[in-house]
Amino acid sequence: MKRTKLAWKFGPLLVIGILLATGLPLSVLVSETPAFADGTTTWYVDDDGGADFTLIHEAVEAASEGDTIIVYAGVYLENMDVDRSLIIQSQEGAGSTVVQATDSEDHVFEVTADHVTIEGFMITGATAPACAGIHLNYGLRCTVFGNIVTNNYHGISLASSSNNTLENNMVNSNNQHGISLSFSNGNTLIGNAANSNGSIGIDLAYSNSNTLLENAVSSNVYTGIRLLNSNVNELVHNTINSNNTMNHLHHAGLNLISSSSNTVYGNTANSNKRQDIRLDSSSSNTIYLNSFGRFSSSYSTNTWSSPQKMTYTYNGNDYENHLGNYWSNYTGMDVDPEDGIGDTPYPIGGDQDSYPLMNPLTPGDADWDGDVDVFDWVKVRRILEGLDDPTPGADADGDGDVDVFDWVKVRRILEGLD
Repeated sequence: MKRTKLAWKFGPLLVIGILLATGLPLSVLVSETPAFADGTTTWYVDDDGGADFTLIHEAVEAASEGDTIIVYAGVYLENMDVDRSLIIQSQEGAGSTVVQATDSEDHVFEVTADHVTIEGFMITGATAPACAGIHLNYGLRCTVFGNIVTNNYHGISLASSSNNTLENNMVNSNNQHGISLSFSNGNTLIGNAANSNGSIGIDLAYSNSNTLLENAVSSNVYTGIRLLNSNVNELVHNTINSNNTMNHLHHAGLNLISSSSNTVYGNTANSNKRQDIRLDSSSSNTIYLNSFGRFSSSYSTNTWSSPQKMTYTYNGNDYENHLGNYWSNYTGMDVDPEDGIGDTPYPIGGDQDSYPLMNPLTPGDADWDGDVDVFDWVKVRRILEGLDDPTPGADADGDGDVDVFDWVKVRRILEGLD
């Protein structure tokens, strides 16, 4: 995942100021912003009166391209179509600003324009089949940030929508899928929670080149994350636990079906019923540095280790080798050398993990001692200063580089913020 870089020589305090002091979502820092004519307007909505409008959809209908709509705390009973580029955000956040469908057979927010932001709402009540709390239809470069989307048929759904950002949303307890992408490419899903949904937590169908980063997906009735006929996606540092609560034969924590050339890196999938990872007719995927338990693999041939050798630290010693995955039921030994890699492969159907890890690797655990502590923070800084080689655990944010963002991430972990 590409991200704006700031050179270390400009100092970490500048970066910390930007990331922590502003509290801006990722999309604000890195997305392309359209150029609108001068004179855009900010509209205010309050269900108690005293503002420009008492309903959000009235403001949407009155607004022009590029306008901002600020919504005060309250309960808003409505459905709306957003057909122009707008910023729609609550004043006080999702905990106190509720948008509930008056028509359960329609999406609460249906977005058919580009460059739309929906931020800080609790969205509920679109319970009829195929309806969603937020639905993007042919949307481009939209941002959905900081919402609670619950008790809909689908939570957030994207259809033929590309290059959008879904960030820090809680998408729980919807009737079917939490987050659903169909024929949608190049989207970024980061830091969302998709839990206790009636079918699948996050579902990608016929959707390519998407990035799923640091999402928490648990306790969904069937699959946690599913890729169906979806290729060249990146799944990085997601937590996928305790899914398939109905113990269905063909579901798992992570399920790839007819999906190829995906990268599955640094994820944790444990305590899912049936399997933690299941692959059906899915080949040419690269899967490494994950923590898994049970698996199923049929008609699939994949790479179960890092494509290149990686430099890493284990028990205070530096090594260079390919790195596979941690398997909780691996029974092999690590004797010669004692380098954190099992001496015998882990069989995976017709495949094998030739470099099974003896211990799971936690993001931010730069020295791979099993804890994220101040020594890891020092280790990342030494890497940034060129004193030590990069290690897999030092890439705390999972973007493929060890940079100042990882240094900030480890510090936030130590402070209990992440």
